[in-house]
Amino acid sequence: MIWKHLWPPSRDLALFSLAFGVRIIPWLWGATHWDRILQSTDSHGYHQAAVNLLAHGTLSVSFTPPFAPDSLRTPVYPWFLAAVYGLFGVRPALAQCVIASSSVLLVDRIATRLVGRRAALVAAILLALDLPSLALSMMLLTETLAVFLLLAASLFIVNLYPPPGPGGATPDPTGRVDAPRGPAWTGVVVGLLLAACALTRPTFLFLPGVVWIALLPRRNLRAVVTCFLLLVLSFSLPLAAWMVRNRVSVGVWEFSSIQGQELLFYRVSGVMARVWAVPVAEAWARLDRESRQEVQQRGLGPAHLDRIRNEIGRRYLRAHPLEYVPVMASGMVKAWVGLSIFDLLKQFDLWYRGVGLFGSGGGAERTMRERWAALSAGEQLAIGFEVIYRLIVLALGSLGLVLVVIRRDGATLALVVPHLSYISLTCGTVLAYHRFRAPLVPYWCILAGVGLSWLAALWTHELERGR
Repeated sequence: MIWKHLWPPSRDLALFSLAFGVRIIPWLWGATHWDRILQSTDSHGYHQAAVNLLAHGTLSVSFTPPFAPDSLRTPVYPWFLAAVYGLFGVRPALAQCVIASSSVLLVDRIATRLVGRRAALVAAILLALDLPSLALSMMLLTETLAVFLLLAASLFIVNLYPPPGPGGATPDPTGRVDAPRGPAWTGVVVGLLLAACALTRPTFLFLPGVVWIALLPRRNLRAVVTCFLLLVLSFSLPLAAWMVRNRVSVGVWEFSSIQGQELLFYRVSGVMARVWAVPVAEAWARLDRESRQEVQQRGLGPAHLDRIRNEIGRRYLRAHPLEYVPVMASGMVKAWVGLSIFDLLKQFDLWYRGVGLFGSGGGAERTMRERWAALSAGEQLAIGFEVIYRLIVLALGSLGLVLVVIRRDGATLALVVPHLSYISLTCGTVLAYHRFRAPLVPYWCILAGVGLSWLAALWTHELERGR
């Protein structure tokens, strides 16, 4: 089989057991009560869409009849939940623990192909212990499934590469790798996986614009072009089918009726709050009123509201590009350093503020010092653990990035860096949640594995010299 040469099954079992064991502890502790799993409006919508699929056969987030089809949520995650509910009952957290643990195995396989077995083992262990992954596997949100699909696509891409040479670098000293080892249909599989990823989280809609960079280092230009064209074709067909469904069922050509709302709410409201010198909430209210008024003035129906929001959002961003830069940069930084421990504490009824030290709401305390003083000793200890762990992983990943550049490891750079860049840009919002960074964590863990394995080798070498 295609996977057998990567490592012995015992390594698979050990890594899966570690990841699943860490994730199953909150589940066994009772942290999966519905009030804790459904922590956001998004979660309620996904759950209701799955229930309506099973009960009425329609993809709708409506809680009341006639449960008319809508395009508010893309279909893959509701389909996944409906399948879990139908086969195993309402146990989504347990199913997501399995998927998140499988993502750890995918990271091990990807990193084994790119940087060698030792660095891959470190990367897999870091992801297995990652708190965002643990917290999100307990919540009805799309990140767990989307990360799995994204990593599966990356695995098919890296299986076109030859095994790494000594030190984890590609054998070719120029940093380029050999011609594709797999057939052209690999592009079809990658395209379908990326389509499923985009139909899970719309932020991945433009991901093929990044993935093609992972194909550039190869010498066989004809194979590269063929693979990419098949990728684009297989990516486009499911998306086109979904948009046709929306045109027939909802009456508009659109990918999702929430994209315009998210553009205004997460991005444009932050920009216009700076321009108008008002709070973000007031800027959002103004933008929402303007959108609804324009729909009425143009004689359009409610189904066209999202398209108008998109038009207004793009109009304001084009008018104020410089004001958008600090909003995006601030969101990216907050997403990278925001703490995930609060979601876990909420699931154990230990945290009531919800957004934590880096948030903008919850509790009467306004400054970070006041929020810290209001925490219990146990909460402070949990936060301290995550801060230290996060700093270590960030430092190791930064070291790993420097090493792959020095080694001219073209394959690793071509796969990891574009994904990190694209996902980081999607995090650049006025309200930056830690879950937005979930898809980039596996790729950063690969770099951290490179950094830690290099430090371990350096330490071993120094010990041998000392003897």
